[in-house]
Amino acid sequence: MKRIFFTVFAAVALLLPAGDIFAATKIPAPVLKKGAIIPAESSFTASSILVLDAKSGAVLYEKSPNLVWPTASITKLMTSVIFMEQKPNMAEVVALTDADEVGGGRLRVETGTTLTKKDLLYCALVGSANNTATAMMNNSGLTPKAFIKEMNIRAKTLGMNKTTYVDASGIEVGNTTTATDIATLAKYAFANPTIQRAAQTASYRFSTIKPVIDKTIKNTNALLLDPNNDLWILDGKTGYLEEARNNLVVRVQTMQKTHELIVVVLGASTKQTSFSETERLTKWAWKNYAW
Repeated sequence: MKRIFFTVFAAVALLLPAGDIFAATKIPAPVLKKGAIIPAESSFTASSILVLDAKSGAVLYEKSPNLVWPTASITKLMTSVIFMEQKPNMAEVVALTDADEVGGGRLRVETGTTLTKKDLLYCALVGSANNTATAMMNNSGLTPKAFIKEMNIRAKTLGMNKTTYVDASGIEVGNTTTATDIATLAKYAFANPTIQRAAQTASYRFSTIKPVIDKTIKNTNALLLDPNNDLWILDGKTGYLEEARNNLVVRVQTMQKTHELIVVVLGASTKQTSFSETERLTKWAWKNYAW
């Protein structure tokens, strides 16, 4: 499998000033080639788009990147950040409870089923399960109120000044963000190797503890599963709500691993369109910029 791979980034200082999370390396930005044709904003269904060079942070393409938009399940990246900051024992066994059942996409097991904290994280990031994301919060050692507060504090310390969190799964429309803020979150969250491994896993197989149930969770990110798109997807996260339509963030390299982009697409008309527009933007950037 071409994506059984992970890169560990140097940790980003927690209290970098707003906007400096990308500026820390001072790497030269790629240059738009002479004669390059920039795609019209109207040629994309997404309401908000941002394409960044991952190393320099240079903006390569944008469409309303600071438009405030429902975050949907991309929320789970920040949930994973706060969960991992509590230094969990990933082998610890916990039970899903009625309090974890918030609706939407879920790990389909009965309440009371036990599984490990690792399973919670992988089901949340690979399969976008709302009940396991909520269970991460409920088994973090923090109260739900304190956990959500930490999510909002971390957003502010990262410079995500247009982001607000009200729940851990992303099911609430009150979770709002921007493409610019999502790119910052992706850069930070995927620097954690545990989060990064989960977010690049195409298919996760595990067994619950009690009762024993064998489960296989496929990644909701179709770009990760496509062997023919010539994209090396390092990691990513999807999101969907009726109000948000289809959201996606990916970190992607050329197959030669020479260039790396962060692409954020918010509000695409369909799930498939979120993937096709991300692929189109990625290949356009590689073709029309010189590094």
